[in-house]
This record gives sequence, C-alpha cells and structure tokens, in this order.
Amino acid sequence: MRKEEIKYFCDICKKEIKEEDCFAVNYPVVCTTDQPNMLMSYIEQRKLDICRHCATEVLKISVRASQRFGNYRIITEENPMAGVEDENKK
Repeated sequence: MRKEEIKYFCDICKKEIKEEDCFAVNYPVVCTTDQPNMLMSYIEQRKLDICRHCATEVLKISVRASQRFGNYRIITEENPMAGVEDENKK
C-alpha cells in the first residue's frame, strides 16, 4: 500500500511547517526584472504559503471591520493591537 505525504514549506523562510501552521495568503510583492539596459519593478499579487512567524513579520495592517467599512491601522511593536483599542473606546 502506498501512502502519500504532503509536506508544507514557508515560501519566505523555506522551513517545513505543519499544515495547521501554514497560511495561504494573496500578498502584493515587488517584482524586479532585468531587461537589457533597464531595471523594471512592478507590484503583483502572489499566492504565498507562510508560517506563523513570517505572517507576523509581513502582515502589518489590521482592521476592525463592520459590514462595509473598517478602520485600517498599521501594526507596530509598540501597538500590536492597532485598531482594536480604538473601537473599544467608543
């Protein structure tokens, strides 16, 4: 009997991770290409599998969303709950 095993790897740090620790996200990345006599950069959405550690490093925008609108905040070390405490003050 054959048994197939699926392995998951973080696209950023390349470490093997458990399935439950793997986040599949669509994320904008800056792509750079070398063309003759020119360096071009553009932004493109890419589907990435990332681990929990890398997720905390790259996912830096939070939102406390209502039905159609939300208050977006940048997550920082000084303010890891950005956006949450503002809503609690209301």
